[in-house]
Amino acid sequence: MIERASEEVKKCDVTRADVHEFEVDHVTTGETYVVNLQTKKCGCFRWELMGIPCYHALACIAMQRYKWEDYVHPAYHVATYAKTYAPSFHPMPGKNQWPSSGLPGPLPPPFKKQPGRPKGKKRIKEPGEGEDAYVQRPKKKNTCKKCGRLGHYQKTCKNPPLQRGRPPTNASKGSAASKGSASNVPASSKGLSASKKQQPNAASVISSQASTS
Repeated sequence: MIERASEEVKKCDVTRADVHEFEVDHVTTGETYVVNLQTKKCGCFRWELMGIPCYHALACIAMQRYKWEDYVHPAYHVATYAKTYAPSFHPMPGKNQWPSSGLPGPLPPPFKKQPGRPKGKKRIKEPGEGEDAYVQRPKKKNTCKKCGRLGHYQKTCKNPPLQRGRPPTNASKGSAASKGSASNVPASSKGLSASKKQQPNAASVISSQASTS
């Protein structure tokens, strides 16, 4: 922490106002703070909160060529740390061996009703405002472009691809049927139909005879 603060000390301009009081101007930010080395206070309040001199105080300490270790709170001293762990720590028994006090257990904190509508109680709906009042659009099922089935996409499809081809038109179907029917007619029936067309009608024969007579 002191090493990081030493970089900011170079950006501070210190003006001595008294034996223990100084005015510190930060060149980069343009902020000005008052530091008192006797009371160990700074206008940024970091020294009082942390117990370690801030870079404003370090600038004043460096100007006076004092030791910054003398202005650190005693809680950070090595002697205090060693004194804290000097006595031995006794072991603690399990929870089932703790003595009972006979007092009731701790109570939960008092409940405070929050403002606003309760979540459990809904607004009373008007007539015709039930669940069936709005018509829902039917859900459209996904159709796979690969196999043509419903319920999945093309990316997740594991089915074989659908064989696609151009279906025959009605005209082609009719021509194929007519060709097939013509090919299926036997030759004997074709000859009979031709002979029927060549035989003259009886009425036409009688009328021709009457005209000649």
